[in-house]
Amino acid sequence: MTLKDHDQERQEIIRRLGQEEVRLHAKMHSLETERQRVHFELADLHRAQGRAAGPLPAGGVCPTCWINRGEEVQSTRDTHVCPKCGREELQDA
Repeated sequence: MTLKDHDQERQEIIRRLGQEEVRLHAKMHSLETERQRVHFELADLHRAQGRAAGPLPAGGVCPTCWINRGEEVQSTRDTHVCPKCGREELQDA
């Protein structure tokens, strides 16, 4: 190989290494984004676990909406169905 061939080969290696660096930085960013998303999901889950362990708010709120999302949705009085999630509430006669 000539000196020119060695220089071209070196430049090609440098170019490929640069591409690999860009690819790895993009992968790291994607993984950091996924880690943050999972962190928020865990926080939501822990809040739901806390709501599930405690008493329901007064006033006939939908337990599913309260526990899962922390929303105080009132079921309709005539059908006892949650307008948000569709959960039917059985009422004592």
